[in-house]
Amino acid sequence: MKNFTSLMSLVFLILSSPATSQVDYKLTGELLKAIKEHNDGYEQLNKLSSIIKKMEETGEKPETEPDDNWHALAQKYKNADEDIKAAKLPTDFPADRYKISSEQFNNCFSKSSNLDILTRYQTELSNASAVGEQELKTIETEKEKIKSSFAALNYLIDGYALFSTEPIYGSLFTSDLFSLLNTVRPALGEYSASLNKYEKKLRKEVDAARLHSSNLQNNINTLRGSFCSLDGVYNGEDRPAGANFSWKHMLNLKRSGSSYTGKFTMVKSNGASKRESNVSGISISGNNITFNTSWGKYTGRISTNFSDITILRDPYGASYVMSK
Repeated sequence: MKNFTSLMSLVFLILSSPATSQVDYKLTGELLKAIKEHNDGYEQLNKLSSIIKKMEETGEKPETEPDDNWHALAQKYKNADEDIKAAKLPTDFPADRYKISSEQFNNCFSKSSNLDILTRYQTELSNASAVGEQELKTIETEKEKIKSSFAALNYLIDGYALFSTEPIYGSLFTSDLFSLLNTVRPALGEYSASLNKYEKKLRKEVDAARLHSSNLQNNINTLRGSFCSLDGVYNGEDRPAGANFSWKHMLNLKRSGSSYTGKFTMVKSNGASKRESNVSGISISGNNITFNTSWGKYTGRISTNFSDITILRDPYGASYVMSK
């Protein structure tokens, strides 16, 4: 019984610790929005860089006008930054969803429901880890694109004097260098920094969720292999009203298949009397127990951790607690 109680306490501590996870079962919406905003700007910058490089090679104007609306580009990066700052981790969820009180957790009669809660919790943790790992891979790809965006941006900044003064270029570029330097580059830098912060936090949460999930699974396996049993010796004592002696009671139960066999012993404290009887007709319904001895019927209630049986009424009308 002590081992089972210790196990209950151990898993309860796991459930009571701050939870780290919620599962959306898909990439965080804000993360996807941020990536899309940046990708729109990424395409704009790379398209512009490609046009200029082609002009340098051929000396001819492009068939399509380049998009050099820096304020609009900066806004895309600002939107991406706002989205990533608002992004929820796949491991964010309300811990109360899996809260189990110590009383409930140590209740042998709620073992099945406790296992159900633990299993659902472990499933969410596992899925949270998987989603988080997928996000980390997506972020790695996004960071490479940010590097490319900075490279294209620096290319434009470095060559802006040429682009804005040479006739072949100047007629195609209407925005100024100030906007490029003071709106686009800072906005991209802010988004990059925010993405790095999100990645760092996400990685920490994924590692914690993975470890938590593994520990929880081990405890679930142990809990599944354990069982509550009335096996053992229960001792109790009662003193009849007005008597100068007491009766010491001993109930020895042993599991037999799906039921129990046992022996009940009564000993008078002054040693003047001893009674012994096999126990028969043991019936357990919920936490209620009844059984018979050669001198009559007993009605009792089993404690939630199976460590005590409270005799509510014995054949002589007495009530008392018997403990392992």
